[in-house]
Amino acid sequence: MNQNEDKRAYELKNRLGFYIFIFRLAGVDTQPQSSWKLYNVYASVAFLCAYGSSVAIAADMFLTDDLQHIMENMRALLGSISAFWMQNYVRFRKDAILKLMGLTDSFTWDESPAKDCHTGKTSKGSLIPVIKNSVWKLCLFVIAFHGSYFTLQVSLGRRILSINSYYPFDWTVSPLYELVNITQFVAASVYVCTIFGFLGLYATFTCIACTQLEKLRANIYNIRQKHDTTEQDSGAETDQEEEGKVYTTQQMFCHMQKQLNDCIRHHQEILKFMWELEKTMNPMLVVQFVIILAGLCLSAFSLVTNMGDVLQMAQALLIYFGFMTEVCCICWFGDELTEEAESIRDAAWGCDWVGTPVTFQRCILFIIVAANKKFELTAGKIVGVSNNTMANIFNQTLSYLTFLIQAKDNID
Repeated sequence: MNQNEDKRAYELKNRLGFYIFIFRLAGVDTQPQSSWKLYNVYASVAFLCAYGSSVAIAADMFLTDDLQHIMENMRALLGSISAFWMQNYVRFRKDAILKLMGLTDSFTWDESPAKDCHTGKTSKGSLIPVIKNSVWKLCLFVIAFHGSYFTLQVSLGRRILSINSYYPFDWTVSPLYELVNITQFVAASVYVCTIFGFLGLYATFTCIACTQLEKLRANIYNIRQKHDTTEQDSGAETDQEEEGKVYTTQQMFCHMQKQLNDCIRHHQEILKFMWELEKTMNPMLVVQFVIILAGLCLSAFSLVTNMGDVLQMAQALLIYFGFMTEVCCICWFGDELTEEAESIRDAAWGCDWVGTPVTFQRCILFIIVAANKKFELTAGKIVGVSNNTMANIFNQTLSYLTFLIQAKDNID
């Protein structure tokens, strides 16, 4: 690796190193050239635990006739499928992910204010550290909840597995019982780190783009015609004073043009990053939306069929709200990015361009035309990632849940 690559890897670790670390915990190394042999052993063990547990869950599901048991297994299996899809997507699209990280080299966001001075809303730059902390806390919470659920079951005298599974040997005897539960705990940790890590990285990428658009909008609004009148007195202007005023006006327009040129270059860099983000994320999102919809429907069905079983209902509700939180995260950040991109058009039109030279006005028109091309993150170029999509999913799942409750009441 040459010196430039070393420097770039160091910068990525400092700015987005948390997500590289999370993916490594999940057994995916985005920078394999820096891997240790010991880590390769860990990644192999994590891989075997995660995939082996999923196969065992699927086998147990097909070998039982109990509907509630099948639904419980399906909830766990969908979670693992979601994690596998994200994990393999990161593994096989590693270069695209690293390219996105590399495109952030020219961006800064650490100095972003807490509030946007023009809209009064929370600045997206201030959300980046919040997202990072939330990902870490959510990982710990879900793993702790899973461990607590298993501990509660054992304390009630049930010698069961933390996740319903089938193994072709007697796992109830020690030390097989302990080893199997350790592998399932490792598998659950891999699933959790993968899902929350990828969602956190997605949210961070969108916040980085939004932060740059906020800065660009502020810079465009700061382009103002500042007339220097210090050389004018209260009497009639002399020829020399008029020449001084013309010279000052030319300097002002040159300064404004320089500011605008910087804004155009910044806008092009942001657009390049945004379209690369859409290109990288849209194949992943379309499959993830299908998994989410299946998970929401199965969680609702499991919730209704387990009425009265507090532990099963709590688990079904947790998974249901987990999938809905994932939808909210994906759609809300996508919608915010679309709004921020559209705001550049209004900022360019609202800047102080009246009375400026034609060349300056043409540059303003260039920004407006570029911003007029609507940008929207999509799921496979099929459906937009927006608040409308989130509302539609929420309404449809609630209607499905209501229908299931009414059907159960009629049967009872």
